[in-house]
Amino acid sequence: MKRALLALVLLLTVACGGEGDETSEGETATETTSPSEVTAPAGVNVGATQTRSAEQTEIAELRSASTVASEEEPTEVSEPTNTPRPTATSVPPTATPDIANVGDTIEWDDGSRITLHQVERPTTPLAFRDTDEGKEWMALDLEQCAPPSIPAGQTVTANSINWVLTMPDNTQVQAEPGAKEPSIVVAKLLSGECVRGWVTYQVPLESTPTGIAFTGYTYDFDQFFGRWELQ
Repeated sequence: MKRALLALVLLLTVACGGEGDETSEGETATETTSPSEVTAPAGVNVGATQTRSAEQTEIAELRSASTVASEEEPTEVSEPTNTPRPTATSVPPTATPDIANVGDTIEWDDGSRITLHQVERPTTPLAFRDTDEGKEWMALDLEQCAPPSIPAGQTVTANSINWVLTMPDNTQVQAEPGAKEPSIVVAKLLSGECVRGWVTYQVPLESTPTGIAFTGYTYDFDQFFGRWELQ
């Protein structure tokens, strides 16, 4: 009888020990967690923190790229340009009359005037001037006066090349100055001054000039024009 009771106690003891071991193992399994299951402290949004970190990294990379681009490609600074201002245009003097005849004076509204006193054809040139074959010399007795209101220090130029003969075939004959004295070659005229002399040409024997065309310049380089009829 005693042996039977002792065997029963041993069986009960073994059974209780097995349940304790299972309970201990269950508690240990419950307390063990994987690293991926670790939770953040209360009030901390892990997803938002990771997003902000990614944005800050991207901004830093963009700033770095911008700095490198600025160093490699310096900005060109354009120089200011001066816009030209419009300048006032002067009006060339007007002639009266527009077309004159031998003996007439053409006067411009600035006070300039030129007189064709006479025409001499043929005329005898100075001894040192040769005559081209098939031509003869012709001379114009001209007088040019500067306007009376030229500023101090300014001049108007009287030049024999300013007068040309116009021919029937619409060609022109240039002056060959100095063939008859007194001659006009080049003269600088102050305010109100005048010069008179001969302007000479060689013209074909069988052709008669139709007129004289004048182109001159004022002291401030405006052109002015005049014309005398010879037929």
